[in-house]
Amino acid sequence: MSRQLANTLYSLSADYQRNIHPDDYEVVVVENRSEDNFDPSLLQQWSGNFRYTLRDEAAHTPVPAINFAFTQCRAPLIGLMIDGARMVSPRVLEYALMAASIAERALTIVPGYHLGSEEQHQSRGHDEKSEQKLLESIDWKNNGYLLFDIATFSGGNRNGFFQPFMECNCLFTSAACFREIGYADPRFTLKGGGSINLHMYRQLGMLPGVKLFLTPGEGSFHQYHGGVTTMDYQERDAELLAHKTQLHSFWPGGFHSLRREPALLGAVSHQAQRFLAMSVQLAENRYERLLNTKLPFWPDDDAVRNRRHQKISNKATMEAAVQIYFPPSLRQYHPRLIAVSTWADHIAFAYDLVEAIRPRKVVELGTYNGMSFFVFCQSMQDNDIDGVCYAVDTWKGDEHTGAYDDTIFNEVRHHARQQYRGISYLMRMLFSEAAPHFAPESIDLLHIDGLHTYAAVQEDFTTWYPKIRPGGLVLFHDIEARQSDFRVWKFWQELEQEHETFAFHHGYGLGVLRKPGGEPSDHQLLKLLFESSETEQQRLRQFYVHAGDFLDARRFREARRPKAEKKQPAGQAGKEKVKAEPEKPK
Repeated sequence: MSRQLANTLYSLSADYQRNIHPDDYEVVVVENRSEDNFDPSLLQQWSGNFRYTLRDEAAHTPVPAINFAFTQCRAPLIGLMIDGARMVSPRVLEYALMAASIAERALTIVPGYHLGSEEQHQSRGHDEKSEQKLLESIDWKNNGYLLFDIATFSGGNRNGFFQPFMECNCLFTSAACFREIGYADPRFTLKGGGSINLHMYRQLGMLPGVKLFLTPGEGSFHQYHGGVTTMDYQERDAELLAHKTQLHSFWPGGFHSLRREPALLGAVSHQAQRFLAMSVQLAENRYERLLNTKLPFWPDDDAVRNRRHQKISNKATMEAAVQIYFPPSLRQYHPRLIAVSTWADHIAFAYDLVEAIRPRKVVELGTYNGMSFFVFCQSMQDNDIDGVCYAVDTWKGDEHTGAYDDTIFNEVRHHARQQYRGISYLMRMLFSEAAPHFAPESIDLLHIDGLHTYAAVQEDFTTWYPKIRPGGLVLFHDIEARQSDFRVWKFWQELEQEHETFAFHHGYGLGVLRKPGGEPSDHQLLKLLFESSETEQQRLRQFYVHAGDFLDARRFREARRPKAEKKQPAGQAGKEKVKAEPEKPK
């Protein structure tokens, strides 16, 4: 990617960077040998101190090159850009030095963008040729802020400046902080280094005494080069799944974004102001959600701040310990997708259940058009839960649904990419093929909704039950369906004799099973499910019948309102599909 690296290095030169002297910094360039390496003679044309090293590296990971680069650094402040295809805006270095002068342990992060109108793996027409024309259409070398005019937020910080960043591809901190985290972990050996940049960013952000700064007026702009994660190709989802699995294995309880409140630093040019405006709007939606749920806004901040939030949380829990059950599905849930499915009777409960258990990992066996799966995903997103939802299905049909073409899968994949990128993963395979991808006791919530014969549901439960963590939950759909050879009801009756369970009987029925062990929960919904009297449980069943009716009535009322009066609910995106009365289970 010689062209892209040339643009990146020019954007780091003193000819381009503003308000900084060439002797104030040096750029250490380390590149692995490939078929398209950079021509180092170009460095002589630009002002600045550049040191270029070409390495022979057999592995398909940049980690050895990163750690070699650290050995070459001589300054007390180090900036790390793992991807050589990232141009930066003109005052990045000035603000990095400014932050370091304010706080000894400053961590300065630069928001990430993709060149083009969409993230590059979503844009079918974006390639190197079209991107070069796009860059030629603006005079970016004389005014780097024009890059904002041809860019969009990257996935790592798509929610803007006032919400947690999942990753940062351009960051600056002290050499001492890099030493404390042990530089780049050599175990990240997957293609492209896997999620090494996410890992290092959170490691640095969690160091004691680190002050987080964010530059809202500066950017790191990714150029298309056919990379592992930013190119759209058939194996991309499987590759990302491997990255995610490895990353979670390094963090007890699973990986989540760095949830610390940054101090904003620097001017914001008029070209960058539209991204600031977008960030404010997205932050308002998050503020409303967290205010309603009484969750802390920045739970990874220092111990004093954490203790203060914990007191607020405890107080909220005590105040909520009343007889009236008023869950988030009635306060804030506006379904983004309603499809033909007997699962429509249970979406309010599913939304509330995810909020109650706050799972790290949700797995669904049998997804079809995604009705239940996207309820799980939306609850994770609306309630700021750091977890991942996996959908396992062949999307080819079975003897109950009949065979179907790729239309349904393509619709599910499109909705997942548009609404839940980063938290939803589709595994197009048999259930038995997917099982080895999950470690024992790693799943918090399992939903079984595949073939509904006795033998099939028994096999699904037997295969996947060891994957459930102690105290984890299993959902069984269609426990009341008795047509044809549906026998989930029979298997469910047997499970009720041996396990802690709760059953909803309306619609086609939904069973909830809790695996023994784990830490007890004080959440009101879980206590109603498993620790309340028969009278209270019956009231809970009636409540969710009415909750479904309430959601239907609200959608109908909003659909009939004049167009000018309609207001997009917080967190809702896209048009809702029309709900039709189902004739058979999904």
